[in-house]
Amino acid sequence: MHANKPHQGQVRSAEVVRALLAGSRLATSFEDILVRRERLAGRSYLQLTERIQDRYSVRCAPQIIGIVRDTLAWADGWLATEINSATDNPLFDADGSGLHLGGNFYAGHVGQAMDSLKTAVAGLANLLDRQLALIVDEKFNEGLPPNLIAARPADDPEAGLHHGFKGMQIAASAVTAEALKQTRPVSVFSRSTEAHNQDIVSMGTISAREARTVNGLVREVALLRLCRTPRVRCARAW
Repeated sequence: MHANKPHQGQVRSAEVVRALLAGSRLATSFEDILVRRERLAGRSYLQLTERIQDRYSVRCAPQIIGIVRDTLAWADGWLATEINSATDNPLFDADGSGLHLGGNFYAGHVGQAMDSLKTAVAGLANLLDRQLALIVDEKFNEGLPPNLIAARPADDPEAGLHHGFKGMQIAASAVTAEALKQTRPVSVFSRSTEAHNQDIVSMGTISAREARTVNGLVREVALLRLCRTPRVRCARAW
């Protein structure tokens, strides 16, 4: 399937998912589902007892993660070129004793790369948040308890006092919203200054700063997602 849409990041992400699922008894092939399905046998419809497709946050994970991989690849190249360039003005030619006035200071590649990077990375937070929501919701988590906490009898004095991973899912959703809010491109907000001498600027610095902020927020969501594992590992991650 992924060979028919061969974006390198998508293909690589699919390879990782496939490797993680190898030998798992929790994964069911589409062919197995078809074999187990009851036949229509002349009926106009049949209510299925199991899904034939996962939700987008599971089914489209290689595509969503692949966008980040591919964005990182070209953004890394752009930034490497920028870092290893002469970006000042004027430029002095030491060998020829020349002076060159120009616009190499314009960091448009940085601004564009950072705007794209923060949008792609924020998409990861969105993916992780939706996956976590599926895991804690008993309507979608394939038999796991609500909020991943064992049910207590109604006469238990502590019944209703423990909410499991509910707070963690809400926190992940809130941090994700904050990250997504900051994906508005900064590079389009150029302002004219210095009596219109500097009448169009790259906004690269602000874009890079916001990309750093979004990366930090997405890291928090990723840690919250990891913390559905045992407490020791959670504490170690933090």
